[in-house]
Amino acid sequence: MNTMQRLMRGCLVKIGPFLAKRCSCCGVTKEIEKFQDDNSKASGVRSWCAVCMRKADTARRRKPRT
Repeated sequence: MNTMQRLMRGCLVKIGPFLAKRCSCCGVTKEIEKFQDDNSKASGVRSWCAVCMRKADTARRRKPRT
């Protein structure tokens, strides 16, 4: 499997001196530092980047209760 295929699957890849991963929410490839740690994942980080997680948490908190 080549680097592009691994990246599209959401796996960690080395791009130059950086480790990168694709966010499964927004689809943007970002440096590994932009993801929160998660020891239960094989990669060691969450599948959504910190920005997407923050947006989802904000939207969830603003949701009106019925």
